[in-house]
Amino acid sequence: MRDEKPSPESRNFAFLETINEFGYWRRRQSELGVAVYDEPAFEGDRIHFRSGFQMGLDWPHWREHGEWSSYTIEPTDAGYLVKHSTKGERSAGRTERTQAVFTRPGDAGKFVVGRMANAVRVDLGLESLIVRWKRSGIDPRLRRQKPTTDQLRFMNQVCVGIQPGLLEKYLHQFFLVAQPQIYALPLPSQEPMMNILPLSFAELRDLLTDGMQPIDP
Repeated sequence: MRDEKPSPESRNFAFLETINEFGYWRRRQSELGVAVYDEPAFEGDRIHFRSGFQMGLDWPHWREHGEWSSYTIEPTDAGYLVKHSTKGERSAGRTERTQAVFTRPGDAGKFVVGRMANAVRVDLGLESLIVRWKRSGIDPRLRRQKPTTDQLRFMNQVCVGIQPGLLEKYLHQFFLVAQPQIYALPLPSQEPMMNILPLSFAELRDLLTDGMQPIDP
């Protein structure tokens, strides 16, 4: 999917739009008086978008056992993985599960921003954008098809703990009609989020802020 992993020097540039848009949503949260997401943080090539992580760092076991969540973008030779990390209600440890893989860093960023900003919408009592996309279906600028054998093998490798046979039966590739080389491989549960692919960050923000009071950009 990707030709090479980005160098450490280029990582900030690759995720600049994502970081800026995430900062916008942090300002939104501050203005609304609700809990604010942590600032994005790099660890090697990975970039974390966490909620509730910083507040518990005084406890030495917080990283492994704390009640915080995170979306992480991880560059690989095969694409940009988006992973979601949570602590299960009845589990002492954490789980980190792949949600989708993208050919472009910006699409991985739009996925993260879309998921986290949609949670703000729901907290405000507004309609979930994801529910809206489930109802409206796939964007006409996209197509859906079965993955290649190599794509299926890769997703089975990175989706640790997934139910055996699930991806063979339900995995799809979503690609732009105008640019078929730009695509994503989401878990079946994340398919409605693929409507981010043809959108710019500005267009995604317009959808996510529909019904909200404006703030300074």
